[in-house]
Amino acid sequence: MRSLPIAIKDDVASHELDAYQTLRVNIGFQLAEDDLKTIVVTSSTRGGEEKSRSALSLAIAYAQSGRRTLLIDADARKPALHRYMTGDSGQGLVPYLTRECRLEDAIQATNISRLSVMTSGSATASPSELLTSERMLDLLEWSGSSYDIVILDTPPLIDCIESKYLAAKCGGALMVMKIGKVKRDLAKKAQEVLAGANAKLLGAVLVK
Repeated sequence: MRSLPIAIKDDVASHELDAYQTLRVNIGFQLAEDDLKTIVVTSSTRGGEEKSRSALSLAIAYAQSGRRTLLIDADARKPALHRYMTGDSGQGLVPYLTRECRLEDAIQATNISRLSVMTSGSATASPSELLTSERMLDLLEWSGSSYDIVILDTPPLIDCIESKYLAAKCGGALMVMKIGKVKRDLAKKAQEVLAGANAKLLGAVLVK
């Protein structure tokens, strides 16, 4: 892992921390049933960066509870996590999956104790191929044995096959929905996508 940490911007999760600590506890009850510790954070459709901010806030909550946490930006279509950070190396998930960098260079420590981040590194024209590859599965297996909790920020479920695939391979999925923006039929369709993949829906986060 790189020795120089990246800095999480000061405004992230400050006023939201209590809510995400409560969410962490509620999710923990569900994951503990099956001894699972990987979470996909997704949405029904593309709609701003609330999904990525929620993934980061949840990761901070887990790290501050004493758990070794890895946050992965698995939205290789439109990565956003790097925007909440300073000092990103430019390495990350996509360069690692395409064998352009080593794992230890793709993961960075942060200024928050026990929180490490793998940003996307870049977008890619073939996200489905990369994120459903054996190398991605190997990464999930390694990270699950190396960290107490692993959180993946993925693309929206509808029309993005890699999100459905990753949700099925992880402990469960958390849906982020913007109040007044997500129509009921789209939310229902996203739930049906998860059910069709035999993926566990851990809950929903409503954001303004």
